[in-house]
Amino acid sequence: MEHGDQLEIMLMSLMRKLFDAKYVEYRVPSGSIANLYAYMATTKPGDKIMAFSDAAAGHVTHHAEGAAGLYGLEIHDVPFDFANMDVDSEALMVEAKKVRPKLIIVAGSMCLFPYSLGEVRKVADEVGAWILYDAAHMGGLIAGGEFQQPVKEGADLMTGSTYKSFGGPPSGMILTNSAELAQRLDKIAFPGLTANFDLSRAASMVIAVLDLLTHGKKYARMCIANAKSLAESLHSGGCEVFHVSGKGFTNS
Repeated sequence: MEHGDQLEIMLMSLMRKLFDAKYVEYRVPSGSIANLYAYMATTKPGDKIMAFSDAAAGHVTHHAEGAAGLYGLEIHDVPFDFANMDVDSEALMVEAKKVRPKLIIVAGSMCLFPYSLGEVRKVADEVGAWILYDAAHMGGLIAGGEFQQPVKEGADLMTGSTYKSFGGPPSGMILTNSAELAQRLDKIAFPGLTANFDLSRAASMVIAVLDLLTHGKKYARMCIANAKSLAESLHSGGCEVFHVSGKGFTNS
């Protein structure tokens, strides 16, 4: 157990450094379960939340069929500006005042460009809601500092899976700067839902985080450059590629 404790302390310290966040919960087995932890920390069954719709690439865990619905939450759509692939901030303010959600979820399974988190923060403050940023697909680019920085820009919580762009083992993570939320998450993790977890996964995560601390910025830049190059090549070859006026094909 002495070596196990050392691994856990190393992982927490390195993840805090990587994301410049005060608190990290690493015991969750996946990004989906990380979202459930976030719901449990910010809401109770019967509460209302707002999340991206299927059309806006909202993840199933944000919806009635997934963790949000199974936990008993009432889900409403976040108004979305499809032309700009961003939250419709004005419409969100109007709808949030009607719905009075306890939680507003930003991001999902297709993040082409950073979202207007500062505007969402204004809405959340107006109605007394928490903000969750689901970084399942964007973890590696956020870690590399080449996409937006959700916790710094106003999100109370950032969840994510640690494979996909993060490049680590199958696992999950939750980050926050809120001592209140961190305390709640710790109790949910232990003695709550993950009293026992795979310690070998923690060791793998240490290596993945060290890799991103060393090479993350270059890696993230290359990911984005490859995505843009692919989009441009497909476009020049006659394929219809989605683009946003003034932004291009993608910045992720």
